[in-house]
Amino acid sequence: AEERNKNSENSTNNIKRPYMYNLAVDKRWKRQGIARALIRECENFVRDRHKRRAEMVDFSSLNRKEESSCSNSIPQLFLKVWNNNTAAISLYKTMEYREIDPKTLSLSQEEVNIGSAELGELVIFAKDLIAEK
Repeated sequence: AEERNKNSENSTNNIKRPYMYNLAVDKRWKRQGIARALIRECENFVRDRHKRRAEMVDFSSLNRKEESSCSNSIPQLFLKVWNNNTAAISLYKTMEYREIDPKTLSLSQEEVNIGSAELGELVIFAKDLIAEK
């Protein structure tokens, strides 16, 4: 997982979001829970990073609305996947990821596909990472 600005240079939406990308398991090792374990590790990384950032915020410099937003925010993990990769999409859905309309992130479909060397369309999925019990 890495936090990147996933928008074009010309975009007005410069929010950084944690994205998981390039997750792959060798065919010889598939269906053994490796992908699920890697995804959980990415989720834990983002949760931990979010917690550390929240601890570093100087709330005295924020107004009430900003303070509430920082202290009550739920970390999210985003990913892009080819719309025809049914196996990956099925896995993500069983792990409570949901497809996100790019417009809700102020992105166009062209911006979602930026940097993609392959033909096809990418879709965005996201998961709210509520603290583990």
